[in-house]
Amino acid sequence: MQRRARRWVYPEHDPKLIRSLFPRFTEVEGQILTGLGFKSQSAAISFLNDEAIIDPDPFLLTGMASAVSRVQQAIREAEPITIYADYDADGVTSAALLYSGLQVLGAVVKVYFPDRFTEGYGINNGAIERLARERCSLLISVDCGIRAVEEAQTARKLGVDLIITDHHHPPSELPNAVAILNPNLEGDPYPQKELAGVGVAYKLLQALTGEAGVNQAEEVLDLVAIGTIADMSKLIGENRATVQRGLERLNTQPRPGLRSLMGIAGYQLGRIDANAIGFGLGPRINAAGRLKRANLAFDLLMAPSEDNANELAKELDDINKRRQELTLQVVEAAEQSIGEGDRPVVFAFDPIFHEGVVGLAASRLSEVYYRPAFVGTVGEENTRISARSIPGFHLTQALEICSDLLLRFGGHAAAAGLSLENRLIEDFTKRFEEIARAQLDEERMTPKLNVSAEVNVSDLNPRLLKFHDRLEPMGEGNEWPILAARNVEIVNRRRVGAEGRHLKLKVRGDALVIDAIAFRMGERMQELPDRIDLAFRLERNEYMGQISPQMNVVDIRPANAS
Repeated sequence: MQRRARRWVYPEHDPKLIRSLFPRFTEVEGQILTGLGFKSQSAAISFLNDEAIIDPDPFLLTGMASAVSRVQQAIREAEPITIYADYDADGVTSAALLYSGLQVLGAVVKVYFPDRFTEGYGINNGAIERLARERCSLLISVDCGIRAVEEAQTARKLGVDLIITDHHHPPSELPNAVAILNPNLEGDPYPQKELAGVGVAYKLLQALTGEAGVNQAEEVLDLVAIGTIADMSKLIGENRATVQRGLERLNTQPRPGLRSLMGIAGYQLGRIDANAIGFGLGPRINAAGRLKRANLAFDLLMAPSEDNANELAKELDDINKRRQELTLQVVEAAEQSIGEGDRPVVFAFDPIFHEGVVGLAASRLSEVYYRPAFVGTVGEENTRISARSIPGFHLTQALEICSDLLLRFGGHAAAAGLSLENRLIEDFTKRFEEIARAQLDEERMTPKLNVSAEVNVSDLNPRLLKFHDRLEPMGEGNEWPILAARNVEIVNRRRVGAEGRHLKLKVRGDALVIDAIAFRMGERMQELPDRIDLAFRLERNEYMGQISPQMNVVDIRPANAS
């Protein structure tokens, strides 16, 4: 199977129109603002000045009144409450957020994380039975539960009331719970459909503390920012506004555990942005549930002091390094098994694949080959699989068509998890491939790189860097602008990082030299000609107290390639 080269798509900007729309901005800045969809200078300035405060009433969520009433009853009567959380960063931050808020409200509360390797994703009957024996009478799920139909029946039989807070794609049959909070329920009037799991948990806490006259919700916005970015939820509307406030709190009043994690990850207080979460803090929090137990990350977030947190931060950092090694091993092994055919889906299943990193491997393979990718760990009887998709192909809707072959599944349009019996693997892959072939043609499987603006090296100055800073937070659904510089000269090249996986360049244009870093492109060092075109995200490089622009390379091709 061939790796897919990206087709660069340049914008068709009218320079005169841009100057008339955005007279206070440079032409490059105007092109970027146009690419972001702005049609007036006033709207752009409002966006850059963070003037939009978007915070819908939590009671717009269907089921919120019932959920609040039941939690209030549990608090009044000192009933034991258990928060049942997913083991990824979204679930861990959701659990920490709700746990700390419920404690302030006087609840008797504890957190339960299922074991990835023995229990798998989501609510399971065994856990409900154990919690019932421990006298839990109210179970609140965070970042999971929307497909727990059978498990909800078990809870009812055992006298355990269930409140589900989730954001994943809901099935046609919903669990019989006291309340279900999910903005994606059919007919739900809540305006922000793209909330992460932590966003839904935050709205529950916001409703509870608002009713109690307590301002606790503002103190957990750092957790909302981390969970939302780590789960790659779209940074638009309420998500972007909430993440902005969360980043401010992270940079001014970080909780002890996060301050320790920042230090060990090499980040400075005051310099935490969406990239720092997406590539530094989030993966370390995620790593605990991938390779060990999510409790490690939860304990870090709840640590009362840095003395308590430092050892946990070091352990998470070590686990994350191991996670990186295992991911690379699975990706390399998967690529060897894919074969030469040009199939519309990548499938790679093997008993040796570490279950904790198959999702990361699927994401990498989907990115490289630009098609849906399924990577799974084959057990004695069943196979557990993680899947990732490309824009325009909805994973969970496709999996619904295969549901009769699956033991369980769930997820989003772009990411999903599933399990099935080993004897049905061939039937499943055949059917899913037929679904994908009917929906994906050659055009849709050709990755496009949308360039926001074509620039000269001389345009990459401190002013543009400050403009970029004002665009934060950027991320999924609100991506960083991709800039392109043509016909620049490589004046220095070297491989860096573990095993030379990355490529460090110095390039010259307009008689100026600038640094560029190309992650996971180290093997391309020798093949590159002396003159190249670069597509990149602009970022700041800080060294010895000096700040300078740097290119974070997205793609490279020979100069003036079509």
